[in-house]
This record gives sequence, C-alpha cells and structure tokens, in this order.
Amino acid sequence: MNPESLTELIRSRYEHLSPGERLVADLLLASPQLMSGFTATELAQSVGISKATITRFISKLGMADFAEFRRSARERQRFALGSPLQLMDQQLAATQGD
Repeated sequence: MNPESLTELIRSRYEHLSPGERLVADLLLASPQLMSGFTATELAQSVGISKATITRFISKLGMADFAEFRRSARERQRFALGSPLQLMDQQLAATQGD
C-alpha cells in the first residue's frame, strides 16, 4: 500500500462510515501519527467507542484486521520519516554546510 494512501483511503470511505467509525476517522485524520501507536482497545477508549466499532472501521477500509492496519500505518510513518541512512545523510549535509 502506498504510504499516503492510508489517509486517502480513510477519506474516500468517510461518507460510508457510521457515526462511531467517523469518530475514529476524525481522530486519525487529525493526528495520523496515532495510527501506528495505539492498540485497538486504546484507540476505542480514546474516542469512547467499542472495540467492535474499531473492527468494523478496519473492515470498511478493506483490511483483514487491526494488525494489517498498524502495519500499513507504520509503513506510512517510516516513509514519512525516511530511512536511517537518509536521515544520516541529511544530518551530515547540514553539518558540512556550517
């Protein structure tokens, strides 16, 4: 999955979500970094819904389970931050410019 497409996927399915699922979508769209950090239970508790609603939300995104969702979110995060070698190259270039 394209790293940016997880956010796009949530947006594209938004109108088909229930009110509880939209609470999850709103939280994740406002704070995408939360996608890879929460468990399903923590995510449910943070917006005051059931874990079953999280499961339905993930299913409506076309994913098999929460683990698949987290893998996609982590891939997005890794892509956004860059690889460790890219970060080292950026730091080296910045220090050589001084």
